[in-house]
Amino acid sequence: MEVVQEWMQNHFFGIFVLSTDFAADVFFWVSAFLASYLFLAHTHKNDGKQPNKCAFVLNRLVRLAPLYYFTLLFFWRFMVLLGGDGPMFFGYD
Repeated sequence: MEVVQEWMQNHFFGIFVLSTDFAADVFFWVSAFLASYLFLAHTHKNDGKQPNKCAFVLNRLVRLAPLYYFTLLFFWRFMVLLGGDGPMFFGYD
């Protein structure tokens, strides 16, 4: 445990590891901002008529579903082969 704490404090990349929770917050904020901006831009372009919300959600789902399914497949099938069993798997012979 002391080795990990020392690495986090003394290495440059430790900053990135410690700030991942902030990165996730920024990602969610920016994605919500862009989605609402696109929704309002589409509304403004159509003279105040709101776009079909189901089509809006379906378009987003069609764009994100392949990446989501690939990630599920990767961690379901391939990570088991490479990841071993537990966080200390490769530390022991």
